[in-house]
Amino acid sequence: MDIQLFAICRENDTIRIKRVNMTSDVQTSVFTMFDDQRNSFLSEDPQEIIFDGGFKADEDEILVLDADRISEYRVLKDALSINSPAIEPITPQNFEQLNVKALFVGVGTPNRSDVILIQRFVRSQILTKSLSIKKLAMIGHGDTFNQLSDPVISFANSLTCIIEDQKFKFKSFSNLRTIFDLNEIYRNATDSEIHKFAQNNIIQIDSVDDFIDSANQSIRKLIYLIQNNRILDNSTIEDIQSEANRTKISVEIQDNKIIMPNSSKEIKDLLQFLNEGRFVGGLSGSIYVANSKRRISE
Repeated sequence: MDIQLFAICRENDTIRIKRVNMTSDVQTSVFTMFDDQRNSFLSEDPQEIIFDGGFKADEDEILVLDADRISEYRVLKDALSINSPAIEPITPQNFEQLNVKALFVGVGTPNRSDVILIQRFVRSQILTKSLSIKKLAMIGHGDTFNQLSDPVISFANSLTCIIEDQKFKFKSFSNLRTIFDLNEIYRNATDSEIHKFAQNNIIQIDSVDDFIDSANQSIRKLIYLIQNNRILDNSTIEDIQSEANRTKISVEIQDNKIIMPNSSKEIKDLLQFLNEGRFVGGLSGSIYVANSKRRISE
């Protein structure tokens, strides 16, 4: 069976593709495993939801990103489009040193790059000892365990993503971003972007520099989403005050400006509200915070 296994290795800010040599019988087992995991991933015909950074997938959903939004996709596609022997092999002895982030195969027709199946790879999947890190693994033979001296790796139990129809299909963005550089898709606001946020006509921040110094990842992520969705540009102070009253959150307003609080918790609560992450239950009237949300209508 002509199937090749490849490793995605990250070197600084760049990914490199290495070929993983296998015997013919292992190739058959690997193909069967990936094919079974693909069927499991797509079982029950999950609904495809375009990912915008603001929600998580339910069990019957998968998230989708256009492949051209992920620049590193081209590296995988190119690797599958050339003769495999032209790609440098990864040897068992140096597997641990190459910062392997994922394993993948191409199973599309007529071109292997038409469908790519990807498993996340973590260091704990390297089972035996190396020169740098001492590990111990044993293999059973009859009623006795023998020590493994050759490098051994294990495979993941499920796929991290499938690439087909020029789309990345996945269920966990956090897992996907351990493999690919997705900073431009869903990221934290930079210092300059926080400065721009602070310049909005309806925001008042006493000390922008102090605010930037204290802004943690959650705060920066919320600011990025607010700016990216242009929420403040399309809202008035009257709208904000009305919604704050409706969802029972305290928003201090002076001279038609929202006064940014000082504590991290109050800042996060306010930004979560401004990011439309707070709502009233239509039936119970209870107040909820939406950690995951997706738009279903304009």
